[in-house]
Amino acid sequence: MKNAWNAVEAQKISAKQSTQENTAWNIQNRTISENIEIFEGLLLDKKTKQESYEREERMQFGIKLHETKLELHEELRNKNTTSETTTTQTAQAKLPKLVITKFNGSYTDWRRFWGEYTEAVAYHR
Repeated sequence: MKNAWNAVEAQKISAKQSTQENTAWNIQNRTISENIEIFEGLLLDKKTKQESYEREERMQFGIKLHETKLELHEELRNKNTTSETTTTQTAQAKLPKLVITKFNGSYTDWRRFWGEYTEAVAYHR
């Protein structure tokens, strides 16, 4: 940008503009250059703050995601523990012993045997 200013000043000198005009023009251009530098600094600050804010948001999201994963793993572990306990308790339950007299193979014993069987097994499912 300074090269452009120097080129413009060289053209003014070659055009033989007055010193007062050159001085006024230089003051105005310095003010404009200073304002541009101020605005560039403000833009850089805003960009830095925005990047910092976005980085903080990503970190907060990551933390929340991690906490949610931990909670879900804990719930799953608790469900598995409860399920295993229920299965263990069910497996340890003792059923009453069924007593059915052995069928001796005769036709006359069939009704007795079938009555005991249906009463003990078939209707108590």
